[in-house]
Amino acid sequence: MANTESLAEVTDVVQILRQWEEEHSSSTYDPIPVLQRLADIIELETENYMKMDPDPFDERHPSRTDPECNFGHILKVLFRKDNFMTKLINDYLRDTYWTRAGITGRDVRKLNIAACRLMLDILPGLETSAVFQPDMEGLIHRLFSWAEKSIEPLQSYSTGLLAAAMEVQDIATGFRDQNAKMVPLMLQRLHKLQQKAHEDRQQKMHEDHQKNIRPFAHFGQDKNSVDYIDKDISEKRKIREKWQKNGIMKNQDSPSSDDNDSMHNFNDMPAIKRKKSNSGCETPVKNNELYPKIMSPPLSIPKTVNNHVNLQVTPSKQSGLQSTRILNVPVSARCNLQKLSNLSQNSNIHLTLLEGNSNSSWAEMESYVIGNVQMYPPTLATRQMLILRYLTPMGEYQEFLGHVFEHNALDLILKYINVRETKDSRLAFEALKYLASLLCHKKFSIEFLNVGGLQRLLDVPRPSVAATGVSICLYYLAYCEDAMERVCLLPKHIISDLVTYALWLLERSHDSGRCHATMFFGFSFPFKVILEEFDAQDGLRKLFNVISTLPILNIEEESTINDDEECASRQIVRHVAVALKRYMEAHLHLKAEQLQRAENVRVERDTWQPSLPPYKACKFSSEEVQAKVEILQELMSVRAVWPPVEELYRLGGITLLLQIIAFAREWNYSGRVLESSQDKLLEYEMQFLKCSVSEWVIPICLDLAEKKDTDEKSHFFQYLEIVALLR
Repeated sequence: MANTESLAEVTDVVQILRQWEEEHSSSTYDPIPVLQRLADIIELETENYMKMDPDPFDERHPSRTDPECNFGHILKVLFRKDNFMTKLINDYLRDTYWTRAGITGRDVRKLNIAACRLMLDILPGLETSAVFQPDMEGLIHRLFSWAEKSIEPLQSYSTGLLAAAMEVQDIATGFRDQNAKMVPLMLQRLHKLQQKAHEDRQQKMHEDHQKNIRPFAHFGQDKNSVDYIDKDISEKRKIREKWQKNGIMKNQDSPSSDDNDSMHNFNDMPAIKRKKSNSGCETPVKNNELYPKIMSPPLSIPKTVNNHVNLQVTPSKQSGLQSTRILNVPVSARCNLQKLSNLSQNSNIHLTLLEGNSNSSWAEMESYVIGNVQMYPPTLATRQMLILRYLTPMGEYQEFLGHVFEHNALDLILKYINVRETKDSRLAFEALKYLASLLCHKKFSIEFLNVGGLQRLLDVPRPSVAATGVSICLYYLAYCEDAMERVCLLPKHIISDLVTYALWLLERSHDSGRCHATMFFGFSFPFKVILEEFDAQDGLRKLFNVISTLPILNIEEESTINDDEECASRQIVRHVAVALKRYMEAHLHLKAEQLQRAENVRVERDTWQPSLPPYKACKFSSEEVQAKVEILQELMSVRAVWPPVEELYRLGGITLLLQIIAFAREWNYSGRVLESSQDKLLEYEMQFLKCSVSEWVIPICLDLAEKKDTDEKSHFFQYLEIVALLR
């Protein structure tokens, strides 16, 4: 019969499961060694997977994110064993397992700990909405009971499983009373754990000082076992290659060419909840077939292919740009940290993680950039992460907001996101997700700004997984108009830092970070303060580059991307189109207002026209946009220069936008045309062209009159047809 010693050297999951199938039917069978060994293997592969820096918001099955990763393959093997999965969920998580088996006097908690641990390990491949269903009241009640008053690590593991269960809205609302009791308890527990972690750090620093060792050297030490050190060389090489593939070694002058993913609807209120599609298997595995439909954020952001193709990249301006600071950072043998040099221009922000310590190694910096989650035994950081995961889906409910203020959750969060103090990017990321869910509430957003939360947010180091967490917070903040008005009243250097950070996310972050940054700008363009700073930092070029290098818009080469990547690219095109539309509408308002005032002065008209304060958002209906266009057509010379239009024309935006309009009629999703998405995209593009129609016709005519390129002339005639329709 299997025991811990006999399984210690077994690394083949198939062999372990085969042994389980042969022995589990025995009345005296002990499943604990099998559960523990499977958890050990999966946790090791999870760690290897996380070192490849996957998008933290990508909730697809790991085998879809990286088809070659061992983590995804192991999960597939495990989920094919329906008998094992059924036994794990329905039996091993019971607190009466041994009694039902006719064995008395044996502590069942050790089995429950092993089962909960394994369940947490395999959650990345499971559909939580299928695993945790409203009719599973017995299991949910047990999890609440364990999370409230059980021993460690069962208490922490059950909290993590509760977090997954509460992502299902029916369960969260169905257990409202239990959550009302659990939320304040978890906040109190976080305060205690955070204080304990702070004391441990202080003690460690004191011990290190006494030993006179190099700061941060303890991050290179082994946390688990010798296996942690003796990892396969090929795995390390694969990690380095993956990082290179993800664009970490890109040149600073080259715009980002990663496909940007977007699963968010600009017109929808941001929502934490999401639904995952079922694959039809008995074991609720994440959908492994097609990319999900458009949903509200924050969602599973699909990871797209990196576009190492010969596409035309828009040039940067030759003048008027701030110089970019390049840091000569030594690289370790484990990975290339060239990405640390691809930082933004503003030097008054602490941009680099390695300043002042040129000898820092990757082992020491790993917790800053990627972080880790040690599941067994759970560390203080892991216990706090699991609590934060539970609180995140609870954050959006208005009824629990009182507990948030009563127990000072904001102070907790601000301490967690101080990565230079905690030295844990993964813990900061979980805190930032919780922060984003709370920013749905206007009252909390205002309080966050009043205590200087935005400045603390912008101090999160980049590149790091925590910086990607900042992106979703900026998006939620921009959605709240009252909060953005207060942001616009902040000192100019903070506004500059905010735009700098968001533009860095737009160019250098994970795909989800780029998506969130795009939507942040879409909501913030109506504010003059943000718009002017965006233009001052060459933002239009950077936003345009998000789509200019997408393979689906490359007419010279046949695209070889898969369905996930193609659909994700279409989504980001749609969101950039929304952002460009709002960008042009904001400039249209400012230009029309300027021309109207000049005309009033010229004709000595005694009409006073109040201007919109720069901290207020300018919002228009279609009729108001049309009125502004007519003002420009009436008062603006055809030879006048309008910088935003001239810049986009210089970038080649006209041809690309016409290309998008042409392609949008042919794009289909999952084998069928999604007319609503198509129509929206066309509407955004048409409105964008409409805003700028008065200025583009003449320069295009002059430019194309001398060209012989048939395709470009064809695009021009399409444009003239559009102009005729718009007028």
